[in-house]
Amino acid sequence: MPQFEKLSGDDLPNRFRITDGTKTTIANIGSDLFYELEQKAANGDIEVVLVDDTPVPTVDELRIAAYGPIGDQLDEIYHDIDAWKSRIAAVKAANPKAI
Repeated sequence: MPQFEKLSGDDLPNRFRITDGTKTTIANIGSDLFYELEQKAANGDIEVVLVDDTPVPTVDELRIAAYGPIGDQLDEIYHDIDAWKSRIAAVKAANPKAI
């Protein structure tokens, strides 16, 4: 049975993805295709599934956020380089790169 998925990610508000096993279509709320699919869902001809398409941050993005601003890091290095090394090692351990 085809799936009628509401995309709930930040980048795709008010959009739906329809997958029937062979192709995928994106429909905007208010479009003719959307209303046609909404009717099919109401009749039970297609299944409606909520899908979260929020992008998953990469390891690099997670690390950059955890490292903090470069100015703060330089200040930390100046005052206590060993504490900075420990903090950076903890960030890397918490966000390992895939091999």
